[in-house]
Amino acid sequence: MALWPGRRHGLLSRPKALVAYALAMIALIGLVASQADALWLPVVVYGTSLFVMVALASGISRLTLIGALLFVGSDLTIAYGAFLDPAAAERTGALIMASYLPAQLLLVLGPRRWAARVTRVPDPYLAGRY
Repeated sequence: MALWPGRRHGLLSRPKALVAYALAMIALIGLVASQADALWLPVVVYGTSLFVMVALASGISRLTLIGALLFVGSDLTIAYGAFLDPAAAERTGALIMASYLPAQLLLVLGPRRWAARVTRVPDPYLAGRY
């Protein structure tokens, strides 16, 4: 729900950028799903949810968009090890966490800053009071 306000902005308001992004995500989802065997449907559903998350995040702020893209990068790294190159799975743990943790931080800070700006109510956590 934190990203829902972004539906009127960002990628969703730029048709050319949205089409380019959609084609890239369709290619990535298709590549992973083609190697996922019996898990192809969950891969498609989850990949579609990631697509929507990035599109909505782009309408909140650049900070939120970067967090969403890092999150997708983290999940693509997991998918690479799980479906495309299982031998690489044991080597990707550090890369996964190095992208996942900042992604989560940015996906929290972006909407909080946006909400504080829109409502004009200062966020005590962002102001350093806690």
